[in-house]
Amino acid sequence: WLAGLYAAQAFENEFTQALNRSIGVYVADEGPLGADGTPNHSRLDQLAAQAMVLNPAAELYLLDRDGRVTWPAVPARSAGVAVPLEPLQRLLAETGPRRAILGADPLRPGSPAIFSAAALSHAGRPAGYVYVVVGGATYRGLIGAVAQSHILTVLTISVVALLLLASLAAWGLDRVISRPLLALHANASSHAERLGIT
Repeated sequence: WLAGLYAAQAFENEFTQALNRSIGVYVADEGPLGADGTPNHSRLDQLAAQAMVLNPAAELYLLDRDGRVTWPAVPARSAGVAVPLEPLQRLLAETGPRRAILGADPLRPGSPAIFSAAALSHAGRPAGYVYVVVGGATYRGLIGAVAQSHILTVLTISVVALLLLASLAAWGLDRVISRPLLALHANASSHAERLGIT
């Protein structure tokens, strides 16, 4: 059961990262930096809105070369937070089939997160990274709401009731089938003893 749960989570992470991998590249290609190489805030606001259209669970950040957040999406408390670059660089270096690579969520340091990323350059020199957390605060809020939903409660009760009903039916079938078989076995054993067959 636990192995199945782990496999399902690993599959979801892989699928989510593969599905959203292009968001970081899209934002980087659309020019989030101004002519002087600093974040273009109005352009980043537009790109963040477009990224949210592609995936409402996407949170856009701009990182400097050291991984510090230089442009936060919402809320502003992520400014100055550093994101470890090793997972980001591994994601950018990989090609072909891969396992999901978890990075950091700037709003929840130390919490692993699925992400998309792309390198930025200005005047031919590295300028930082586009970093998109997939399944950030918006996603967690929706998951929390769904976890407390009436439908989930009804579904859970229905599954438990079906399991109890199936167990009761299996017990009843066992009794109906095994009693005649036990009686037949006892009858055959007594005949075998009278005939001297062992």
